[in-house]
Amino acid sequence: MSEELSSNKNRPLKRPNPEDLDFCAIDSAGCSRLTAWRSKSKQKTVLTTAIDVFKSDVVGSSSVLENKNKGKLVEANISIFSNPAPSGAHFGLLCNRLPLTCGYYSTSQEQSDDDIEADTDLQGNDVFNSEEDEVLGEEDKDLGEEEFSSQENDFSSQENDIPLYSGSPITVIESVILVLVFFLKHSLTSACLSDLLTLIKMHCTLPNFCPKSVYLFKKFLACQQKVDNIYYCSTCYTTHKNAYSVCPQCKSVQLKDCNFINQLSASNQLKSILERPGVLHSINDNKVKHVCNSGKICDLYDGRVYKKFKEEHGNDNNLTFMWFTDGAALFKSSNVSIWPLYLAINELPFVQRFKPQNLILVALWVGERKPDMNLFFRCCDNFLNDVGKGLSVVVNGVSHFVKEHILCGTCDLPAKCSILNMIQFNGSYGCAKCLQKGETYKEQGATKARCGRVQVYPFEETIDKPHRTHMATMNHAKEACNKKSVVFGIKGPSQLSLYVPDIIRSTGLDYMHGVCLGVMKKVLSLFLDPTYSKSDFSLLKFRTLIDQSIQSISVPHMFQRVPRSVNLIKNWKASEFKNFLLYFSVPVFRPILNGTYFEHHMLLVYGISILLKENISHSELVLAEHALWHYVYLFQQLYGKRHMSANVHNLLHLADSVRDLGPLWASSCFGWESVNGFLIKCVHGTQYVQTQINAAISTHICLPLWIAKLSHPNMQLFCANIMKSVRYK
Repeated sequence: MSEELSSNKNRPLKRPNPEDLDFCAIDSAGCSRLTAWRSKSKQKTVLTTAIDVFKSDVVGSSSVLENKNKGKLVEANISIFSNPAPSGAHFGLLCNRLPLTCGYYSTSQEQSDDDIEADTDLQGNDVFNSEEDEVLGEEDKDLGEEEFSSQENDFSSQENDIPLYSGSPITVIESVILVLVFFLKHSLTSACLSDLLTLIKMHCTLPNFCPKSVYLFKKFLACQQKVDNIYYCSTCYTTHKNAYSVCPQCKSVQLKDCNFINQLSASNQLKSILERPGVLHSINDNKVKHVCNSGKICDLYDGRVYKKFKEEHGNDNNLTFMWFTDGAALFKSSNVSIWPLYLAINELPFVQRFKPQNLILVALWVGERKPDMNLFFRCCDNFLNDVGKGLSVVVNGVSHFVKEHILCGTCDLPAKCSILNMIQFNGSYGCAKCLQKGETYKEQGATKARCGRVQVYPFEETIDKPHRTHMATMNHAKEACNKKSVVFGIKGPSQLSLYVPDIIRSTGLDYMHGVCLGVMKKVLSLFLDPTYSKSDFSLLKFRTLIDQSIQSISVPHMFQRVPRSVNLIKNWKASEFKNFLLYFSVPVFRPILNGTYFEHHMLLVYGISILLKENISHSELVLAEHALWHYVYLFQQLYGKRHMSANVHNLLHLADSVRDLGPLWASSCFGWESVNGFLIKCVHGTQYVQTQINAAISTHICLPLWIAKLSHPNMQLFCANIMKSVRYK
């Protein structure tokens, strides 16, 4: 035995990562009850237990440790301080941050420095990066339950109603919720959260139940939704239940990891949302509020699509959803984008409708290519099968039965054409609302390098071109499948037609992309384009004056963005173009723009302003329709056929879109853009993006329910005040 100890004593001492060392508290006498080093290496797990390492006046002593796993005695040399150990209840917590040298003996392969360094890198990830947690969780299972059975951190029994420590005014769950709210408010990193938990623990008397690590903190808040992977072939888009290397259908080899779409449990998310205090009450109040509107269009409920749905499904327990999907760049250094498929509850008040905690994430796609929309929307099948027969929710002990239906949706033009399975907007029959074919315009001076061909939609007196209808579109899709060719712009059936009552009228026209980023940006660019400096509408020589006029405007606090110079027009956001169109353009253009062009621009401002009102009467809707009709009619005469784009053409359909789905703001992408910003903000690593986002969504859905369980009103007030200023964009 002595020879074995001697041989091990001469072994080179490896310096472990301080973050991997878990010390229990050392009492005032300086005695250690338990010192554990848990290695996070995937190759092995070493658990060394030391008893009586420290004596009250002895430092750097040598102790004989018993390795429980191997049944061998080893000698550990521990040197922490050159001075006597300080007394105090929190001495052990301080040890975690101080240098330590530990010698150990193991018959298994030693942990490499690369493993230790890799473990340290995990500290910088966000609390919602749960993939590393899964790896850590497996190791914790291997360690057994005694790792977490200490008196200070026993979360295995989920005793969340006990005081944080003896005499504490708050419980464990209340402490964790308050820390979580603080974390979300200030967007803390995982390393910062770890230090915050340690700091809080040092302020509490012993024993206490403070979570001592980020892992335990996240484990305590575990509410992650069930996720199913839908594997598909990137060549033929055939779906499969399991991962594969060669597609069974087309026999193509998957060069990378098998492609898949994350399908989340939408029914569980909906149940969690409806069972939160006040949500079902807000829905019922909002329904009563919009029963009588004196014939005015105030929201989506006043549109023809919703009214027809109510006539066919006259049940007050029905809930309807609006779908949304849009791609957003995930990383600046790659082409990877994220495509979420969301559902919003239409019956919620508009101010609550698009909050992240009230949205349902049905599916998530991450990749360098755009998703196949028929495959993507197929993820709605399971959700509709689950809730189509009805969903029972319990609120305040009362059971409520609700049925759900997808009613409408919105997105930008490229995504809309893909979802409807039709030709893109820059092709023949590219309009999703009518059957105007359009024509190809060839620019003068075109070269081989630049063909100069664009798709335009010239104004035609007979604007009542055959409008697309649901039945006609279904027939065109069948004909396209039989002929294996495009029929009136339709390439085939759309998966969306299985979920919505009318695939044409239920798909809204988004004014954010069409008007703000489309028409307004185009017109302002024409005014300042040097190519048209000799045109009557050119304002190139007034560029400096325009900037001075914009900078002199003092905007109210309700404006989220201060007006910027037109020199930065390429960097303007959609909200900046909206503000310029509705509020700034008239006083800025009036003294410098030609009278004819100014009056023409006023038609656009007048028409869009009416369609964005909170209450739109029938007569006002007719006036807006006529104003936009004249605007498109004159646009071709003033700016030429070359600029009669799909966005200008769609101005003719905006009034009908309001009749179908309510004011433009009710089906706009403005409410959804901050949601994509929220998702991007949840990603803090390039690996397992879907898992990170799923964890974040689950937490935000559960958070309001947790806050409602806080016992003290001051705690609820603190959470309410601090969450008001949380922005997701």
